[in-house]
Amino acid sequence: MPSLSGLLRAAGAIVTPLACTGAFAITVEVGPDGRYATIQAGIDAVVSAGGGDVLVESAYYPENPVLDIDDIAVGVHGGYDAGFQPAGLPTLVALGDGNGDSWRVLTRGAHGHAFVGGFSLYGAAGHPGAYLQARDASYLSFQYNQVSDNHHDAVTQDYVYGGGIEAEAHDSAWVELVADEVRDNSVSARDYAFGGGVSLHAFDAGRITAEQLDVHDNALTYAGQACYGAGLAALAGQYGAADVDLTDLTISGNGESCGSQAVGHAGGLYAASADLAAPHGVHTNRIRIVGNTVSGSSGSSESVYLEARGGAIDFSDALVVGGNDRGLYASDYRAPHFFVENVTVARNGGAGLRLDGDVQLTNTLSAQNGQPDQVQENWLVLRSLLGLTDARFVDAAAGDYHLRADSPAIDAGTNFTPHGLQTADLDGHPRPYDGGVADGGCYESSYVRDRIFANGFETSP
Repeated sequence: MPSLSGLLRAAGAIVTPLACTGAFAITVEVGPDGRYATIQAGIDAVVSAGGGDVLVESAYYPENPVLDIDDIAVGVHGGYDAGFQPAGLPTLVALGDGNGDSWRVLTRGAHGHAFVGGFSLYGAAGHPGAYLQARDASYLSFQYNQVSDNHHDAVTQDYVYGGGIEAEAHDSAWVELVADEVRDNSVSARDYAFGGGVSLHAFDAGRITAEQLDVHDNALTYAGQACYGAGLAALAGQYGAADVDLTDLTISGNGESCGSQAVGHAGGLYAASADLAAPHGVHTNRIRIVGNTVSGSSGSSESVYLEARGGAIDFSDALVVGGNDRGLYASDYRAPHFFVENVTVARNGGAGLRLDGDVQLTNTLSAQNGQPDQVQENWLVLRSLLGLTDARFVDAAAGDYHLRADSPAIDAGTNFTPHGLQTADLDGHPRPYDGGVADGGCYESSYVRDRIFANGFETSP
């Protein structure tokens, strides 16, 4: 697991100040060697000046910062050394010592741009570690942060969202999360709990994108009625064609233990795309989930639960493995389209797959799971291999789910999928390989055929 300092050094440019233009844009320095002693004081100075950048020295800050902007651009950058040069050093924000509230970032207006990056946020109680809300065509970017040990445990509230991060996008606004690590957070609620690690909700033509997140060891600990997504919960809806994109995420070791009265949904990833009828016509909410890994989920529910309630879902090039119960549960209620393509579901304790409704399953591999798949004669299953007892993975016990040269999944797919074949596999290699036929599952095998025998051992040089 990379450290925050390693992430920051690898990021490089994320500690470069935001390009804030305008007559009143300024740069201020916060820390033991800066002009301002607290992050909040630096934020307030920049906001009062009409925008700019806050450079934060690597240190310990017991506070709950609030960045609330309307039609101005503000960047808050951690990771600076005593001379306020970018050094990729972690900057610690102890939310618990600041009364346990969140770091809140609120943006409004078409010129409202916020950036927060390079911080370690921990210790919130009764709130998520970071609460992000963008409205009115604004833009909010949250990058290269570590969000850990926050506990949004609010059992007096009916609905509770996000133990580590709770993000909302409204009114054509965009929230972007990039390369954040979210670990050891939790959520509980009186009735419904969502997103032990991360909760994402796009409304009213809003857009949320999340890429390269590492979401691990988060929990849903209690809910009186139901809980959703111990690692990450994503919702697209309601009015205005809202969109959520999840790309290149690693979701591992998360779990739900929601109580005997609650219905648990997804120890790893939960995604729901809602129906809607806007005042000026019908629009489509959509969730795109491409190139992700969900592993080691615990609890008495599936690792991944996809629920299309009138909205669209695209789920492709994913690895769903090693869960305590079912692997992938896909449930369709009047969806305009619901595609599952080039997915590997393996070594889960329960059924690999459960499909309800018109889910279009293509080029998917379900193998070595604890119980038979539950597909119920779905005529939309195309060129997929279900219920294999031996898919001949390279070394599944060690976590390597690439295909051996003698795997029955090789060339078992189709290049003519209802959704249009994704052009890259989970490794980023072209699909299909060398103009051939797509393989079943999330990996194209041709990259290992020349160096691995059928028994999984490498060839000699």
